[in-house]
Amino acid sequence: MLESIKRLQCSFSAASTASWDNGVPTARTITQPDGGRLTIDRIDVQDGTAEIGGSFRGGDNVNVKLVGANLHFLDVATDGGLTVITVFAKETHDGRLQAVYSRAAFPQAAQYYGDCEAGR
Repeated sequence: MLESIKRLQCSFSAASTASWDNGVPTARTITQPDGGRLTIDRIDVQDGTAEIGGSFRGGDNVNVKLVGANLHFLDVATDGGLTVITVFAKETHDGRLQAVYSRAAFPQAAQYYGDCEAGR
């Protein structure tokens, strides 16, 4: 199922973020009913490539890896930030797939929780 996906439209309605304030990590949880959205286009599992766009940082140098029931997208930004998006072969509702978006870029790290609509 995941190997045939060519496009994902994702939204993330909950998040956990952390940052360092004078060397001390501080965490907080956010609920966003109309949370961040992103689109992953031109997904090619065989070549391991995709393009990400949306309210999060966009990138066209994305590595794609399908492992078991998980579809992973890895993006290393020019500022050194690292983004990993994982889409699971588990539905939330209406055929949408569970997803997690993780980003680490000093001085902040965040993990967003949501789901994606798959297109073929």
